[in-house]
Amino acid sequence: MSQKTISLCHINRIGLSEWRNRERWSRCNVRIWSGEHRLWWRTNACGYTDDKQEAWVIDFPTAYEHTRHCGPEKKISYCTVPRAASATVSHRDDGSSAQTVVSSNPPSGEKS
Repeated sequence: MSQKTISLCHINRIGLSEWRNRERWSRCNVRIWSGEHRLWWRTNACGYTDDKQEAWVIDFPTAYEHTRHCGPEKKISYCTVPRAASATVSHRDDGSSAQTVVSSNPPSGEKS
């Protein structure tokens, strides 16, 4: 799957259970974009960064769980991480691993 972006508002409008691409996205790693701050979420949801090397890369289901409570004013988007992207592994508080992306661009639009 090439790099894709989808907003939390788009998912909420459709309804997660009705979203036709849910299964495909559930296998993707994503970064979380805060349109409100125009910054990426940091690892373990500890603040924001404009540094792509510090952006938190996690699986989509985990990203959704961390953000599903956010209102539309937060302008949350999920951006897939291309498999060819260079990444390093960091560890979350629960002991599992997450990737930190080395290259990407902020979302430019909503795609599903």
